Amino acid sequence: NLLVVPESAQNKDLAYEFLDITLGEEVQTLMANAGGIPINADLSQIENEKNKELNEAFSTIVANDGLAFYPDWPAPGYMDVLGGALQQLIDGSVTTDAFLDQIAGPWQDYKSTLE
Repeated sequence: NLLVVPESAQNKDLAYEFLDITLGEEVQTLMANAGGIPINADLSQIENEKNKELNEAFSTIVANDGLAFYPDWPAPGYMDVLGGALQQLIDGSVTTDAFLDQIAGPWQDYKSTLE
């Protein structure tokens, strides 16, 4: 987790205030409008339609408890596959179907070794 307050922090109140601001809806919505995938954005305020679709999809995944603890849990080396494929999806160089095929392949390959 990147957003923590160390036990030995000298200004814990300021650190907690920073976290509250950073994770607040206003800043998270700014992040979404900049192309990020925040956890607490006001989806109705996202101006770019592709960013809005991406964040709506992410919100659906979160609402359905679809996040895993570690991105590489499905198969060894999966983090690299997922990161590259997500970048292509976000920049529009692959279709949604191609993205899904790309990220499904390594899992299917690994799964076949377990059977």
